Amino acid sequence: MFEQILRMFRIGGMISSDLIILGTIFVISFIYAFSFGRNRTISFIISFYIADFLFQNFHFLNRLIFLQGDSLIALNKLIIFIVIFLPLNIIIGRYITESGNARAHIGRTIGYSFAMLILVLIFSYSVVNLTIFYHFSPVIDNLFSDSNMIFWWDLIPIAILAIF
Repeated sequence: MFEQILRMFRIGGMISSDLIILGTIFVISFIYAFSFGRNRTISFIISFYIADFLFQNFHFLNRLIFLQGDSLIALNKLIIFIVIFLPLNIIIGRYITESGNARAHIGRTIGYSFAMLILVLIFSYSVVNLTIFYHFSPVIDNLFSDSNMIFWWDLIPIAILAIF
């Protein structure tokens, strides 16, 4: 159903549904980074890495999955990841202090938004398989489905943190 709605917005093949989804994720992450500032955005990125590690190495994950069906299992895993992620984000956010200029810098905000976009894509390909809800085109699948490529994509948000 979601893909049918996106197909309605396709304008002569110029704008694909992937571009709309990625643009929407980028705009949401830009609003988050601009609204909550540098500390919360850095906390979000660092918390994602820790939550990813804990989620991937959590041995009792299968015992916490109580829903049946592919989409419900993905939703259950998503909820478990959020339960791990949110406390980490709150705790880490308390310890990150502002350094440098406290004003919002557009270049920095765009960089952090790009990092958050990459993290969402990594999340959908390596942490919880969200292809049940939306399946990206083969071009994006090739970029993110290989474990070697995920490693390199994982380094980009860290590099963005180091640069900005």
